[in-house]
Amino acid sequence: DAGGDPSSAELTITVTNHVFKEINGIEDLQAIWTGNNAVSRQNLTNNYILMTDIDLSGVTFGTIGIADTDGIGLSGTFDGNGHKISGVKMNVGWNGGFFARIESTGVVKNLHLESGTGADDGVQTIYGGALVGFLYGRVENCFVNVRVYTSHASQPIGTLAGTLQEGGVIVNSIAIGQAVFTGDRSAAEHGSGFISSGSASQITSSFVLDTTVDGSIGYNKVADENIVKTETELKTATTFEGWDSSIWTISEGSYPALIPNCTSGQADA
Repeated sequence: DAGGDPSSAELTITVTNHVFKEINGIEDLQAIWTGNNAVSRQNLTNNYILMTDIDLSGVTFGTIGIADTDGIGLSGTFDGNGHKISGVKMNVGWNGGFFARIESTGVVKNLHLESGTGADDGVQTIYGGALVGFLYGRVENCFVNVRVYTSHASQPIGTLAGTLQEGGVIVNSIAIGQAVFTGDRSAAEHGSGFISSGSASQITSSFVLDTTVDGSIGYNKVADENIVKTETELKTATTFEGWDSSIWTISEGSYPALIPNCTSGQADA
């Protein structure tokens, strides 16, 4: 009101937390989740940015969060900043992954996750996935080359995610790690996929290597040629039309590669 008292005007200010805590090594990564305690639960609400490659070879490392349907997971953002976490070797149990859960406000992006290919390397799980067990939030611009294995031949596993819940999305991401079942699969109804279970409609411009899985979705071994691609297709630049060239290097004849420090300007020490 132009003629009113300016002192009575209401001012609404929205403050968004854009502060990113830097991850500069193994200790910083391990400190995010030290168990089900108040500090760790608070840590899952924070935003993080990876400032360097990290090799977990020989390091005891457990899943980040609790993977139950009533568990707790990342509700902030974990920005891999184009860097690689390698040497992944962990037993995450039912519905687990490197991140147990990503909540509805949670985001994991710009991360390269990798394991070796030995019999004990990678992520051992039941109905889980390499990067995340329960996905309620967003995975974007991630490259996952993690061996995922289980001795429960009747349960599905995912080379990127476990259960893609309602509201969860996967965008511009790729998985090329091998899924392995060590038990008898002769009567198995389910198998391996890009995700263990969920809807392909929540997956956008994201792909899995055909020789590593039974299909796009492990549950009922669902096949989808829009998601399951050959090595040749995954090394063809046109497959990745629309992917951000400031985050990815896309070259003919190679898998796409994340650009290190692609988003480090967001960090606030």
